[in-house]
Amino acid sequence: MVNAIFSNTYLSSLEASRTVSNDIREYWGALNISEDIINEAELCLVEMVNNTYEHAYLNQEGSLIEVKSYLQTENILLIEISDYGYALNTNGLAQQIPDDFITPEKDKPETWLTSGRGFLIVEQLMDSIIYENKDGKNTFYLSKRLS
Repeated sequence: MVNAIFSNTYLSSLEASRTVSNDIREYWGALNISEDIINEAELCLVEMVNNTYEHAYLNQEGSLIEVKSYLQTENILLIEISDYGYALNTNGLAQQIPDDFITPEKDKPETWLTSGRGFLIVEQLMDSIIYENKDGKNTFYLSKRLS
């Protein structure tokens, strides 16, 4: 029997996203979620954990990252990523998602930059992203339909 909720804490670091990914893939697999959905959800989770390390904690190691995941309904996977670092500014999530995506071009190295694309990737792969800052705790809620 699979635990109803995956819940674990991690310390911020460059390697944290890989550790989270390895831990949660097993949980999602036990829920019989399709490999395609697992891969998409994993990519989004890795992006968000990396953003937490880089932006909320300014690349400082050893700060708390909380990750939860569960089936909100039989058909909706929910992922929560929380931290206690710097919050998004008052414009919040909408300002973080670029209006346009620059497609990398072989002969134009300036288009190869990956910075700033994480939220766009998450926004395109997940069905919803909600951000909340409450009592010094930042939480992103990502949801994904399973069918």
